Amino acid sequence: MFPGSYLIGLTDIDEEGRWRWDVDGTVMTCEMWDTLWRGDEPNGGNRNEDCVASANTGPNASTTIKFLDIPCSRWAPLKFICEKYPL
Repeated sequence: MFPGSYLIGLTDIDEEGRWRWDVDGTVMTCEMWDTLWRGDEPNGGNRNEDCVASANTGPNASTTIKFLDIPCSRWAPLKFICEKYPL
């Protein structure tokens, strides 16, 4: 695992609580997210947190990855996970 936090290209900016991938608009299903969100996340309903970032959390922060919602304006200090198409 790589240390630090990353934007993963998921947003609910169009409809609160309906998470879509930026690249193609595919909706993420709730079943998957139940295990991937960090504790109290997503919690952005009242704080305009419409983008998703990964975060190293837990007792072994180098291997425990969870997702949290953040304001999209906070992307500047974060790294990005990029999509690469096959040649």
